[in-house]
Amino acid sequence: MQPLADAIEDLRAWRIWSVHPEWSPAAIKSAFMTTADHLDNTNSPIRDSGNGLQVASPLAMGMGSGHIRPNQVLDPGIVYYATPQDYVNLLCSMNFNSAQILNFIGSNSYSCSSPSSDLNYPSFIVLIRKKRASSIIQNFQRTVTNVGQDVSTYKAMVTAPEGSTVTVSPEKLTFRKRNEKKSYNLTIRYEGKEQSSFGTLVWAEENGNHMVRSPIVITLDVYKTSTGLC
Repeated sequence: MQPLADAIEDLRAWRIWSVHPEWSPAAIKSAFMTTADHLDNTNSPIRDSGNGLQVASPLAMGMGSGHIRPNQVLDPGIVYYATPQDYVNLLCSMNFNSAQILNFIGSNSYSCSSPSSDLNYPSFIVLIRKKRASSIIQNFQRTVTNVGQDVSTYKAMVTAPEGSTVTVSPEKLTFRKRNEKKSYNLTIRYEGKEQSSFGTLVWAEENGNHMVRSPIVITLDVYKTSTGLC
């Protein structure tokens, strides 16, 4: 039997598809994530009951990007698209063999010619290892698609994780038409201790209608992954 939470998630996805049949599964997930609320019903940060009621990290069980807001999901402003090949490129970057990749995608018709861990995904993570160099610099590239008003401008607002500096270029994205795409780069320089910390990137629309939020996480690479996954 399908778990209740999964069934509810499927119903929400079907509701979005009924309004936006042109959206891909990646776009729908992007809308869920970027419109989620990281505050509780008292307008305070959500806390982790399994960690002494500390402010919950995006990595905390059940936290992720925050609480889903179904009405806002229908109008996220901008979304992050990703193709099936983008996910294959991610798997190829993780040193899976052909048999393992086949288990994920169910087909042999794929190419590992362009492996990349920088998936066009609405979150950012830097994996740090013990006995690392004094600082870590990691670059990310993202492309967003305007699904809101024809003409709109978004400004980047960053809350950097503790011990890090985060820069975004360009700091403004101006769209002239619906479905137009714009790309930006985000660079994280981390010089902190070997511990987890987190922050956010918010693309704030100038008229205030949309706040497109993505978590930024820095955490220990406990599984010794070959690259920092995005």
